[in-house]
Amino acid sequence: MTRTITQETFDNAVHENVELFDMNIEDAIQETVQQFEKQGVSLDNIIKDLQLSDTSKKYDTLLEKISELKTLSQDPININDDECIIILDFVTEECKKDIAYRLVCGKEQLYPALLRLLNKCKITRTVITLKTLIAMMTGYPDLLDETGINFMMELLHQTDDEVRRYTLKWIAICCVKHERNRQNIFDKGVLNHLKSMIQNTKLNNDFLIKEMCAVCRALVLDDDVRVEFGHAHEHAKAIASDILCPLMKLLEAHKKNESIVGDLLITLSSLLVRTEYCKQVQDTGGIEFICEAMLTFVDKDNIIRKGLILLKTLAGNDDCKYTIISKGAAPIIAASMEKHKKNENLIGIGLACIAALTLRAPENSEEFYRIGIPDLIVECLKLHSDNVAVQKHGSWAIRNMVSRNKEQCKYFISIGAEQELNKALLKFANKCEYDIKSALRDLGCNVQLREEWTGKGGKLQTDEGQHRDFNDA
Repeated sequence: MTRTITQETFDNAVHENVELFDMNIEDAIQETVQQFEKQGVSLDNIIKDLQLSDTSKKYDTLLEKISELKTLSQDPININDDECIIILDFVTEECKKDIAYRLVCGKEQLYPALLRLLNKCKITRTVITLKTLIAMMTGYPDLLDETGINFMMELLHQTDDEVRRYTLKWIAICCVKHERNRQNIFDKGVLNHLKSMIQNTKLNNDFLIKEMCAVCRALVLDDDVRVEFGHAHEHAKAIASDILCPLMKLLEAHKKNESIVGDLLITLSSLLVRTEYCKQVQDTGGIEFICEAMLTFVDKDNIIRKGLILLKTLAGNDDCKYTIISKGAAPIIAASMEKHKKNENLIGIGLACIAALTLRAPENSEEFYRIGIPDLIVECLKLHSDNVAVQKHGSWAIRNMVSRNKEQCKYFISIGAEQELNKALLKFANKCEYDIKSALRDLGCNVQLREEWTGKGGKLQTDEGQHRDFNDA
């Protein structure tokens, strides 16, 4: 488990460096970061660039506005909305500047004041208040408490699309790198709200769809270094079981909308954690939709990349793997990669997709071979010789292509696959030696494989004090 510390521990260490060694604040912060990193402590959850002096003049105006908001929030029903909105807009812009400003807001108890402002207020002020909460809590979700989560659920009941949109955005940012928030929000029934919104709304609001997708993805993150085990898999199963089909219907309804299609593709990829969900996507025409999207938006590398990721995910189901190729995806994948072959990130994903589709699938390998994919694979290895992901995934693709179709080996070698793999082996031996050597081995090339473990014929000491000689096994 990764070692972590609290924000308070970090701040105290900075103060000690300032007081004991007479450092200025910048040097103290730098020294503290180095000290903890040498101890193997992860500082991903720590705010490092805060000027810790609360009397710093650059915060004076912000502190004044926070004080005004706290006063106004004492009577949220009768306050002057225009005055309140002006102050909220100012605080929002200040919070966007730097994490330090957000931490000042948190220390000055702005969060509970904003929650009071949400209580029984007009839609306009609700939206502005939500924007301030989002600005303040982006990268600083620790402030969220049960009262805030209850407000989230109440606001999702409202019919105004803008209120729901910014509530969803608030939910999503509070889930990033914060497992406790994810679990608490999920346990409060956010999935029921998402399901109801998707099924009972026409959803002509593109931004609302995008924020719903963002919440789905945020709930299945596993990015909090402070916890050893999260509930990402359980959340993904629950979400997929309830709203996978409605998401597929949205994909069909908005198949010409580039922004919505991209969000739905990557959201579906994050939810397919079980093979039966892959089959469900197949049964609802999802493979055809993906292929159509990749053809419609062939010039958009963002859509192509997300389509390749989803196809790779679906290939985890053997039935889907063959259906993808039978639906004509192979030439679409090849044409997409050819068009965007200078995009190393997309090419790496494309090669991983080919590897997944040809794994233990000789018929699929034959189809890719028929449309000339070996030439494209080798060309990509040459073009992105310095990218370890391309070399690694290219090795996977070659290995899976030829492992059950040995007749392809001669052609791969004739177009320079062996040379490119050997070059990659020299360059990335410490990162993907096994992957490259496996491809060379299956191509029939001369390669020296390393024996990972060799038994010495020694004796095993059991808990009961008995011995077993491996030579007698």
